[in-house]
Amino acid sequence: MASASGGLPSGAKRVTQRWHHATPRCADSVEALSLADGSSLVAVAGYELNKETDTREGAIEAFIVGGSGGGEPAFDVQAIASETSLAGVLDAKWSPLRAGPGVGQGILGVASADGSLSAWAVVEEAGGSRKWSKLAEAGLGDPADPPIVLSLAWAGTASDAPSCEVAASRRDGLISVLACEAGAAGAELSELESWLAHSYGPGVGAEAWIVGVNPHAGEAGRCQQVWTGGDDGTLKGWDVREPAAGSGTRRRRRPTFAAELGAGVCSCQWNPVSEFTVATGGYDGVLRVWDTRKTGSSVSGDDCHAAAETGGGVWRIKWRPGSGDAILTASMRGGARLFAWAEDQRLVPTASTLVHGAESLTYGADWLLLAAGAAEEDTIGTCSFYNNEFRVWTA
Repeated sequence: MASASGGLPSGAKRVTQRWHHATPRCADSVEALSLADGSSLVAVAGYELNKETDTREGAIEAFIVGGSGGGEPAFDVQAIASETSLAGVLDAKWSPLRAGPGVGQGILGVASADGSLSAWAVVEEAGGSRKWSKLAEAGLGDPADPPIVLSLAWAGTASDAPSCEVAASRRDGLISVLACEAGAAGAELSELESWLAHSYGPGVGAEAWIVGVNPHAGEAGRCQQVWTGGDDGTLKGWDVREPAAGSGTRRRRRPTFAAELGAGVCSCQWNPVSEFTVATGGYDGVLRVWDTRKTGSSVSGDDCHAAAETGGGVWRIKWRPGSGDAILTASMRGGARLFAWAEDQRLVPTASTLVHGAESLTYGADWLLLAAGAAEEDTIGTCSFYNNEFRVWTA
């Protein structure tokens, strides 16, 4: 295992804050969708606890982030839609499908505190204004006591495909796989199966903090190679192509491997160009990169291909789209961090930490706009929970 310290090499990138915005709820998710004109449609979501009702209340906002032209840094931002009358949002991810009725035909999957997974789009109204529109919703678990849905991950497929599967991880330790059918008239979500992935012992589910799906493996649009991480401190792999016991949608599955990492595992994402490369992180503050060909039935954290300290619990991981040669982490109290994935397959910190200030808790981060050349800068978005803040940076 190759490791990296937190020190910056000479010539590290300069990070500059370009824009900031106060969010209506505590912010925990930043997700960017590339549009045909080179700009990005950015969803910023979150929740906060209503102490009077003891319920989590959510919000989703939408922004267009685009370049200002003339070789200037890309930091022009327009707020275009906001929805605050929904259950708390724990995670949001854009679907690979481009079949929705709204801006960029994008469909946003939303994991909610009320036990539902839903699909949303930004649609235009009469007069040219825009709003969030819920296209579909599926409740998971027992309707009398629904589990909080903690994360989601879409399978990989062509943008013009009519359907795609999506996996969701739940507070009760289960993983659910759903089918999403989409078209110009809307969308439909239906649960296909679920299984217990993480537990503290018999009958006691542990929070399944994260689910990741290999977008390269198996049949397009299907969740067939799945990794999960839980509060039980384990990282597990699942081959959903294998037959499973059980009836109806509830199944019993055996993991292909289980790694005891000693702390809750809460982030996982595959490299966009490599079928065998996946990054994970958790409460121990370590970013790990794995070669999936070298994960036997039982592995440990030391069996990862490379690792780096990030300064805080790694809540989200984002590989640089298209190239997969860099990683952006949302590292909770440690802010957001940038690492190069070097040709010799080492993790190299490349920029100063992106921090929101006092009481910063960075839960969300994403690549908003990508530099066209080495002399230009990437545009990055981050959000901080307790600061109720979304910021845009160049690096």
